Amino acid sequence: VLFVDERSSCRSLMAEFIGTSLADPAFLFLSAGLDPLPIAAATKAFMASKGFDVSRAVPRAVTDVEHLEHQDVIVLLAPEAKRAFPRRPRKAVLIEWPIEDPSTVTGTEAQVRAAYEKAFTFLQGQIRDLVGAVRDIGSR
Repeated sequence: VLFVDERSSCRSLMAEFIGTSLADPAFLFLSAGLDPLPIAAATKAFMASKGFDVSRAVPRAVTDVEHLEHQDVIVLLAPEAKRAFPRRPRKAVLIEWPIEDPSTVTGTEAQVRAAYEKAFTFLQGQIRDLVGAVRDIGSR
């Protein structure tokens, strides 16, 4: 499962770490972005509060994903991510889960934290549902 957003430094990274934490050997989770940027301090702090150390993660460009053509599921987390796939991949399921980038939210500390919580909760639920759905299909 490849998660794609604009910068590969927040949403897609969060999704990769959430997916990987499920420790399901049937799934490999990756993240990438259109134009990678360094991970924001707020993202590192939030993920640390959830038990994830993203400090050594390296945001990657979609063009740097090895064997991109062999991805089974590609999840677009930003409308802009569609630019990476001008044609629908023939052998992959392409899913759109657009969600606001919490690293761009401004306001009070509580407002920023709420934006991260909203994104994290959304991603966690969607990823669990996706894994469950794929598992159900595979067990038939």
